[in-house]
Amino acid sequence: MDTPQLLLDTLVYLLGLNFALRAGNDHKNLRWTNPQLSLVSSKTGEESLRYTEDISKTNQGGLKSRKIKRKVVFAFPNTTEPRRCLIRCYKLDVQHCPQRKPDAFYLRPLTKPKGDVWFTSTPVGINTLRDTVGRLCAKAGLP
Repeated sequence: MDTPQLLLDTLVYLLGLNFALRAGNDHKNLRWTNPQLSLVSSKTGEESLRYTEDISKTNQGGLKSRKIKRKVVFAFPNTTEPRRCLIRCYKLDVQHCPQRKPDAFYLRPLTKPKGDVWFTSTPVGINTLRDTVGRLCAKAGLP
């Protein structure tokens, strides 16, 4: 990734594409404590990124839905287009973020990265995430 903003945009795009995160709220609800995203390895050593669905409108965690299994989806390495590999982007994000004090997954990109630190410790706001999702959808030709 060339810039922190490009890494942020790519993560929003690839996470939305692979795990059906549609709106800014879906992205805003990603967190580090009790995470929905985790890097896992198979018995053969192949890495994948696991997404576990959070409680939602249709699965609110009440008595009626306690037996409903949350959706678990895996993303695997993209070896044909490494720049579009979600696992690679996820690792870059982890590598270039400062210690995550807030519980937000997405942090604001620095306009001028400082060495290995590309992001502030301030979370990206919901309006910025909505605008990013909208902008990426428009670029892709989606309504």
